[in-house]
Amino acid sequence: MLLGVVVKKTHLTKLVFERNQGRPISMSAIKAGMSRNTARKYLRQDEVMEQRQAPYAWMTHQDPLEVVWPQALAILARGSGTGGQGAL
Repeated sequence: MLLGVVVKKTHLTKLVFERNQGRPISMSAIKAGMSRNTARKYLRQDEVMEQRQAPYAWMTHQDPLEVVWPQALAILARGSGTGGQGAL
């Protein structure tokens, strides 16, 4: 067994896609660019697709509308009969 061999996320995604199309493991492995044994190892893992990056749970920048948003909602709530375009 080779240590330090890294299978890229794109290869795993391609492997799972091909496997979900009903192709055998050997054909899916070839299309994903890995050996059949490596493909089998990763397909046996429960969290193959769990390795995806989790979505951000924090703000990456300040919200530019934070200050004026309540005022905009008040204007839209009053309504002028023309919709949102005429209100602002």
